[in-house]
Amino acid sequence: MSSGVAFSIFGIDVFWYGIMYAIGFLLVYLYFQKYFITSSMSEDNKDSAFIIIALSSLISARLFFTFFYFPMYYFENPLHILRVMDGGMSIHGGLIGFFIGSYIVSKRYNFSIYKITDFFMLPAILAMAFGRLGNFINQELPGIPTDSMFGVVFSEVDDLKRFPYQLFAGFTSLITFHIVLYLYMFKKLREGILTYITIFLYSIFRFLLDFMREPTTLFLNFPLGQWFSLLVIGISVIMIYKILTSEDNVKGSFNSKNNQNNIKRTNKNNIKNNNKKRDRK
Repeated sequence: MSSGVAFSIFGIDVFWYGIMYAIGFLLVYLYFQKYFITSSMSEDNKDSAFIIIALSSLISARLFFTFFYFPMYYFENPLHILRVMDGGMSIHGGLIGFFIGSYIVSKRYNFSIYKITDFFMLPAILAMAFGRLGNFINQELPGIPTDSMFGVVFSEVDDLKRFPYQLFAGFTSLITFHIVLYLYMFKKLREGILTYITIFLYSIFRFLLDFMREPTTLFLNFPLGQWFSLLVIGISVIMIYKILTSEDNVKGSFNSKNNQNNIKRTNKNNIKNNNKKRDRK
């Protein structure tokens, strides 16, 4: 039995990678069920909304991986696309599917797409950390060989000491999680800002860490994943700028304590003015 297999049921291997992602999805689901509140969505609708987003993300992650990373293999073996138990998901593809699913849900229940994407950022990035731990246990996504103190031997790969890329990626996901948690708890931001800050931070860390990762598919002598990360970084910066300079949703969730204090002062002044008018009468 492979070291990445947790147990087998009726001859079917259940991998630690899958278990960790299942735990991540469960946490996201429970968080969504308990804390996502909108007047246009009943409690009964939450299950269908979550299923739409989850399936859209998973299908897109799988198709993106097959079409961009190993297109010839899956072109010759199209049925193997369905063999998800063999591994092969792309976070960039999952991100596309997440936006597609969120768009469908937002249109169906009549609220802003960013209301739901902002909400999912916090649990999703934590789920990513669980996923990378699963990659480490499964000995997937090994780093490049190294003689440093951080080197780990992945016996399923070879006898060389390699960077534990998966653990580094999981750690940076936890860093991103705490930054996003701080923004979520203590800052009032326009809708969409939290989404693109999270994606931006993840992509920055991913781009840098991929220099330690054993490359798979190259494009112009550069790992394909890093090209996609650069693209996402650029899109995130553009979207953050666009949202910040937009006149829409100014009354929404933009800005922090200074603006809140200004609103309080304005309300107090209005009350005082109303009282003065009553006294004059």
